[in-house]
Amino acid sequence: MAERSEDMPGPRAPAGRTSMGTGGVATEQELPATTASEASPAPDPRLQRRRKRATRVQLVVLVLNLVFWGAILGWTLLRDPSAYLPPDRLTDRALPATAEERCVDGRSEIADLGLPLVADTPVERAETIDAENEVLVAMVDDLAELDRPADEQGAWVATWIEDWRTHIEDRQRWADRVRAGDDGPFVERVRGNDQVSSVVDNFAEVNEMESCATLEDV
Repeated sequence: MAERSEDMPGPRAPAGRTSMGTGGVATEQELPATTASEASPAPDPRLQRRRKRATRVQLVVLVLNLVFWGAILGWTLLRDPSAYLPPDRLTDRALPATAEERCVDGRSEIADLGLPLVADTPVERAETIDAENEVLVAMVDDLAELDRPADEQGAWVATWIEDWRTHIEDRQRWADRVRAGDDGPFVERVRGNDQVSSVVDNFAEVNEMESCATLEDV
């Protein structure tokens, strides 16, 4: 009776590690090792050099563009300083300086008259506006006598003077209505899409004549 052999304890061989050799004898074979993920390829040095060169070229082009447009802007300003000035800004600054001094004096006179909106009665309010308008008329008359440019900028000044006169007329009409008992809001004419006072104030602001803006007290 043949004896039954007992299996030896121990780990089983992994699947695929055994094969039948000659004569039916099992032999072990080493399988190639595998990894969970393939290793990333090393960066191509030539590709990296190309990218660096492209970045340098882009920077050079950017700097050259800035230099080019800076030179164009500088040349334009030297050739025509008024090219980049705000609209309605006078190139000759003598008139704005003189006008500002005259307007400061006018505002000083008006300050002594008091505010029309705090008057006790409509009649007193109208009389205050009358007195203010007399000062404004004299001030604008003096502004009209100032030397102005002979080119189109002189026409700007003339238009500004006329807008001032229109604003004073509107103030006087309102004073007359208040005196007659109609104490409604101040209404003024427009030029283009803006109220006349806004046009007057804009020209004064652009030319640094802050005291030559309207009073805004009606």
